[in-house]
Amino acid sequence: MARKTKKQAEQTYHTLLDAASELFYNQGYTQTTLNEIARHAGMTRGAVYWHFSSKSDIVQAIWEHHAEPVFNPISLGLNELSEDNPAKDFRAAVSRLLSLIASDQRLARALFILMHNMETSVKDGQLLDFLKQAHAMVLDTLQQSFDAINRAGQLRDSLNTKHASLSFFCLLLGVVHQSLLPFRYLDVGTDGHIIMIDFLDGALKPSK
Repeated sequence: MARKTKKQAEQTYHTLLDAASELFYNQGYTQTTLNEIARHAGMTRGAVYWHFSSKSDIVQAIWEHHAEPVFNPISLGLNELSEDNPAKDFRAAVSRLLSLIASDQRLARALFILMHNMETSVKDGQLLDFLKQAHAMVLDTLQQSFDAINRAGQLRDSLNTKHASLSFFCLLLGVVHQSLLPFRYLDVGTDGHIIMIDFLDGALKPSK
């Protein structure tokens, strides 16, 4: 019985996460209430509060369950680029990430929700701290990647690793953002891939 109850609790938790993710994506974080999340999941407000203390708590859970399982293996790979040809490994990781964003709806929504909560987070200390930590983690990983590329002599002489990582990060955010808008200016799996590879072609030295 206890095992069944635990399983039911896990199912409830993930059903609420999916409901919140859909609502945050479709109508915005600030416009969505906990009551709406409960109704969308077919549950009571009490069920929401049993699992989450606030909306910002839900945002963090969406990231931890819908995005981190995808990002963590890629991040690990970026931290372990080969010494002889890190640029090749980096390109492969970027292609893999864009393909995953294009094919994984939960991941795409998690990214969209985080991107559209920066203004809201100014009034929410817990959410602001979380978003700062998430952005810092990504930037640190990119910095390490471009450091490795630079050590291998594969970064253009006109670029330093800080500006390379910042430029890549900002461009990636823009590509993902545009691909997730309702009117979709571009497809992240095709157009996004070309845009990011074009940037890398300009930032990295030609392969010998």
